[in-house]
Amino acid sequence: MDRAKLFAALRSRSSGVFGTSLSQSQVAGVEAILDEGGHLPLTHMAYALATAYGETGGRMQPITENMNYSASRIPQVFKAARLKGHSPHELAGKPEKMANVVYGGMLGNDQPGDGWRYRGHGLVQLTGKDNFRRMGLRIGVDLVANPELSLRMDIAAKALIAGIQHGIYTGKKASDYLPGDYVNARRIINGTFDAARYAGYARAFDAALTAAGYSAAPTRPAPAPQPAPTAPTPATNTTSPLAALFRALLAMFRKGNA
Repeated sequence: MDRAKLFAALRSRSSGVFGTSLSQSQVAGVEAILDEGGHLPLTHMAYALATAYGETGGRMQPITENMNYSASRIPQVFKAARLKGHSPHELAGKPEKMANVVYGGMLGNDQPGDGWRYRGHGLVQLTGKDNFRRMGLRIGVDLVANPELSLRMDIAAKALIAGIQHGIYTGKKASDYLPGDYVNARRIINGTFDAARYAGYARAFDAALTAAGYSAAPTRPAPAPQPAPTAPTPATNTTSPLAALFRALLAMFRKGNA
């Protein structure tokens, strides 16, 4: 794939994402996702980029969910049952309390403060202790003990790609919907919330990847197991004194019996 063509397509006024320019941090984010997920089919990669674009507000860098919602926005994002009897006005402007109310007692958050500690992190807003645990096991990082590591770009990119490819976020994975259904692909991450908007982002990245000649890099096969080396057979030292004596005795024996 020609990455220069990709970024030129993304900067196009008609692309549907980014406007007409990208910052260095946006370029770095796109590059990191491409580096991590280059083995994915085109539509899967397009949806990974679209997810990161939407979840980070176009920044393409890992973020934490600040939970600082207005009273009017809270009912749009969280069902009334999640508020556990608290009014939106009571929670508005109190991000830590908000996180502990709406995420407490679910997603494996079983200790005081877990809702805030395991609120959304990364390029995909990984949320809840159980999800941090599952993702950590998948990518080989202890995210339960160190949730802040999910804000490191290389780890965030791994989490994005692994979650989409293996269905870690909701149990749904990219191959359940793609190619063919960018709208319902939102179920991979967050049900149907803003599904049409994310589908639009995915189509924009799909077009840019196609224009750049994207094709999935083949997965490197695991090296074939090699047989364990065997110790060489010690060579017989035919010039040793013992061997010479044996040959002499053998010759005498043969001569005496001739």
